[in-house]
Amino acid sequence: MARVDAVLRRSCHHFEEDHFQVGMVYLDLELKSLIIPNQETIQLSESECKFVHCIMRYAGQVVTSQILINCIWEPGNGNKEMLRQLVHRLRKKWVFEKNLNL
Repeated sequence: MARVDAVLRRSCHHFEEDHFQVGMVYLDLELKSLIIPNQETIQLSESECKFVHCIMRYAGQVVTSQILINCIWEPGNGNKEMLRQLVHRLRKKWVFEKNLNL
């Protein structure tokens, strides 16, 4: 388990490229922005950017809360409540940006 945590920690915290794309969704890691066609660009905080990057890296797979916590925060520094709050903020931000286009 410790080896898995170490691999996740290394692979999720060190971005090797400055962008990431899954389907039509584009994540600019350098600018911390999420670009979805026909919508406003969504500016992300550092932790929101790490969350979206982790989700995109595991596209089509189940991503457990522990994997997300390890991707966003150092092991031992995050918890499920922090993750819930992060998802809540991200959903609010996405809905707000989406409603700007209506």
